[in-house]
Amino acid sequence: MTLSRVALFVVAFVALDAISYVHGFHGLPISPWNPNSGLAVAMLLRHGVVFAPVVAAAAIIADQLVRDMPLLVSIPTEIMAAAIYGGAIHLLRTKLKVAAPLDKPRPLTVFYLSMGVAALVTTMSRIALASHLPHFETDWVAAMFLRQWVGDLIGICLFAPLFLRLNRDTVRDFGRGWPMERDGQFAVTLLMAMVVFGLEATDEFQFFYLLFLPVIWLALRGGPTATLAAMALIQVVMMAATYLRDMDDGRVTALQFLMLTLVLTGSLMAATAQARRRAELAIRTRMDELARMSRIHTSNEIATGMAHELKQPMLAIVNYVGAARRLLEREPPQVGEALRLMHNTDTQVMRADSIIRRMRDFTRKSEFQVETVDLGRTLRDAVEMTEPLARRHNVDVTLVNGDNVPTIRADGVQVLQVAVNLLTNAIHAIAEAKSRKRAIRVETARHDADTVRLTVADSGPGLDPDLALHIFEPFVTTRDQGMGVGLAISRAIAEHHGGALWHDDPQPGHGAVFHVRLPIEARHEHI
Repeated sequence: MTLSRVALFVVAFVALDAISYVHGFHGLPISPWNPNSGLAVAMLLRHGVVFAPVVAAAAIIADQLVRDMPLLVSIPTEIMAAAIYGGAIHLLRTKLKVAAPLDKPRPLTVFYLSMGVAALVTTMSRIALASHLPHFETDWVAAMFLRQWVGDLIGICLFAPLFLRLNRDTVRDFGRGWPMERDGQFAVTLLMAMVVFGLEATDEFQFFYLLFLPVIWLALRGGPTATLAAMALIQVVMMAATYLRDMDDGRVTALQFLMLTLVLTGSLMAATAQARRRAELAIRTRMDELARMSRIHTSNEIATGMAHELKQPMLAIVNYVGAARRLLEREPPQVGEALRLMHNTDTQVMRADSIIRRMRDFTRKSEFQVETVDLGRTLRDAVEMTEPLARRHNVDVTLVNGDNVPTIRADGVQVLQVAVNLLTNAIHAIAEAKSRKRAIRVETARHDADTVRLTVADSGPGLDPDLALHIFEPFVTTRDQGMGVGLAISRAIAEHHGGALWHDDPQPGHGAVFHVRLPIEARHEHI
């Protein structure tokens, strides 16, 4: 905490007090809007109770420059207020573990409740000390109490979280611009504020509820910072309206409660929406890692066959290179035949590279990447990857590509994972049941105008009717070595592309049939 920052805080505190002190109360220094209180609380929460003397000093300076309050009243009043808020913040930081930036629903709720109590105690103390002022009248105590308490509470509830969120990253993000939707949100906010406060026909503020529309829109889509900024804009317009129209105290108090309701609703809704987005992101991240682990588990099952597939091109390369070398060592060298063998070597190298690349892509960890996917080609890759496993269990796999099946926009690796998972499940089902007929049919078709469908039908024992009810739940498996996540992951992939994964009604003894429907234009989400 440098001296320059202290000086900047004092200047900002006095400036905010000067801007907001626009509607006095019977000649007493009581304002209905106190954003400077929000700044003070934000600094206390960030720096701790050691900042309380700075807050008291800034408030005393503001009282002299803005409110013209006698020093004999100002000094004890502001020291007491800084001590109360400092003590409340100390309790929040040490006992309740509430810290900046107040971006989660529970800490924000605890903060609001604590500040409500602190503002209540501070207001009662201020009124007790204000009773020594010459213009004080006991008949004004109730109205004075409401104005001071709600004014402090609005300033703290709105501006403290906003100031806590303002940092270099926030300023840089604002400097880079924001989405067009955000422009629309703030434009609607300003329009609604002008309708509510700027027209004679709405002078009674019966349309105040219109302000909830842009605030809720921002809370759900824009995040806490944008929501708080929009509500601060509404507060500025409201302050201007109360000053320009010289509103009576009753109407100002009514506006205070309406604004407090808007602030609490908007900020808590924004925090809840952000917490939900974070939870969804965490779930998607875990699902992505689980999907990758499922791919690795699946690839382990077919690794032996892949090793055999790699052994063939490697041996061919060795033989071709050896033969070409011998041809070149002859007199005269047989260059033409040697070049032909080296060309065959290139072919085998590409074959080996294709096998390795396919396995690497299959097991890689990556973000959701939408690309043009040829479903028929993807299924051929899936059949080739599982061919060693199918050959080991003597299972015939038939691939049938339907007519007029278009390419789709999807994540190719994830679609390949779904196909490989369904194929390996079918192969294991046939192998473990020792079925006499050992065949799998993989088919692509046009499902409707907007989607395509792939079907995997096997000749295994079929699904158990009781198990079929839970087959897509995580960790449900019939295999001793199975993870029980393949179908759950596959369904999640299909659904996050905007499609679906389902099976036909169980027919024990007649095999199982699974269908995957994928849109031609996938939703751009990742699991």
